[in-house]
Amino acid sequence: MLIKLFVYTGIILFFLLLTGKLYFYNHKNRFIREKSVTAGTIVMTIYVFLAIINVFTANISVKPILLLCAVSPFLIGHFATYEKLTFYTILQLVVILMGILLV
Repeated sequence: MLIKLFVYTGIILFFLLLTGKLYFYNHKNRFIREKSVTAGTIVMTIYVFLAIINVFTANISVKPILLLCAVSPFLIGHFATYEKLTFYTILQLVVILMGILLV
């Protein structure tokens, strides 16, 4: 049950980051841009919490993948710079997609 919720949240987060980067991040309307960032932050928080919870409740074979998914936003965010924002966004999308496919 929690694994399915993690996968669904990962899919939503993947598309939120993808559309947010392509469309909403450069939107001229400040209100729309801030709401996009807020929605992405809320979904990413749920994604990380579900990954942490699933580390303790899932099978042993998926625990390393879930642990990587739980800490990846913090690791990638630590090294991200404004100049390389696109690279780190793509890296985060790859980690999310990997977590969805391997779990």
